[in-house]
Amino acid sequence: MIFKILTAKKNLMKHVLIILFFFIKSTSYGQCPNQLTILYTQEEIDNFSQNFPNCTDLAYDLRVDGTSNQITNLNGLSSIITSKNILILYTQIASLEGLNALESAEIFTLWGNQNINNLEGLGALNSINSFQLYENNNLFGLDGMDSIQSINEIIFFENINLEDISSLSIITSLQSLILSGNTLTDLDGLQNLVTIENNLQISRENLVNINELSNIESIGGSLILTNNFYLQDISVFENIEILLDLYIVNCTSLISLKGLERLSTVMGELRIGFNSVITNLSHLKNIVSVNYLDIYENENLTTLQGIESIKYIEKRLFIDSNINLTSIKALKYLEFPSAIDEVIIINNTNLEICNNDFICAVADDPNVEKLFFNNATGCATIEEVEESCSLNFDDSYVDDLIIMYPNPISENVKLSIVGDAYYIKTQIYSTLGMLVFESNDKKMNLSMLDSGSYTAKLTTNKGVFFKKIIKE
Repeated sequence: MIFKILTAKKNLMKHVLIILFFFIKSTSYGQCPNQLTILYTQEEIDNFSQNFPNCTDLAYDLRVDGTSNQITNLNGLSSIITSKNILILYTQIASLEGLNALESAEIFTLWGNQNINNLEGLGALNSINSFQLYENNNLFGLDGMDSIQSINEIIFFENINLEDISSLSIITSLQSLILSGNTLTDLDGLQNLVTIENNLQISRENLVNINELSNIESIGGSLILTNNFYLQDISVFENIEILLDLYIVNCTSLISLKGLERLSTVMGELRIGFNSVITNLSHLKNIVSVNYLDIYENENLTTLQGIESIKYIEKRLFIDSNINLTSIKALKYLEFPSAIDEVIIINNTNLEICNNDFICAVADDPNVEKLFFNNATGCATIEEVEESCSLNFDDSYVDDLIIMYPNPISENVKLSIVGDAYYIKTQIYSTLGMLVFESNDKKMNLSMLDSGSYTAKLTTNKGVFFKKIIKE
């Protein structure tokens, strides 16, 4: 009997404690806003602690918006310890004092606060899911985040004086990292970063190298490097094997793609464009498949050497305005038929030979959208490509079949035909595509031609072939 009474008392006390816990919890949340709160004036901020006494845990978003009114401090928010999302927008605050108690936030965003120099006032903040800084033009560094232990996503955009992110050195993994339009000359603070689960994007920064990322072992999404005009070296990515997309665009000082040798798969787009120093793609030698291959406006790229391992392009091949490109032989190893939808090869003004196995198969397939335009004679139109492919004779044999010497030419030039092929005629075209000379002799006097570059169209019983010649 006594045992039953004691048990009943124990159970009663347990229920009382549970009820008391939920009462206290609900009371705490009950004194906080129960919907999105937007504070437009300094007075609304000052009254926050009176309107919501003892509010420590914000379950809904809080927005401080100084677009239309002057907001100079956040002192009225001093009770907040945790928050879902906090956005502080276009205020005149000089510091984040007032958020001294804040320990965690799902999303913490500062946007357009022109008087903030650092993050003093966030000394208690230890956890942010997404940390976003936009257009805080006088923010120089992240000093003040002394307790930070965890950040999952970083987006720093157009903070035009931000030059120091060394306070991030605690970070070893991120969901995403986006740095764009700041004034970073180094990435000190990211040297312990090992894993990025989604995207890494670095754009319009003043970086010469990104050596602080040398410990990165994997990127689960895309690698995007665009408009980094001083960047010379990306060798830190030597451990990366798989990417969703790879964009290397307008990195005008980038010497080579060294660091991408282990990359084997690009599941989406491989885009190399506006890189004026790169001369070849040899460091992409292990890539096997891509969905989109875009190579454009690389003014010193002379060949596609390096991508011979690519066997599959699933959607589109786009080669545009590589003005010194003379060879696309590397494409001959592509498998065909394939699922490719579109082939565009345009404005490569020194590209005269396109008749490799893959391109000839594409030219013959009515299901593939294709455009050949404003390349050198021989590859300038689909008709020229079809003509040179007419006997399915691969361009890699041209040098063995026809010897044209000397080249460069001062006056006379001779042709030598190897094997059982017989010669029919030679037609010579200017860089503008105009026919300037024609002969069916194997020995020709070209003294009447002006100095410069020309294309010789050589017709044999084995097909039509093109050679670049130089007149001295």
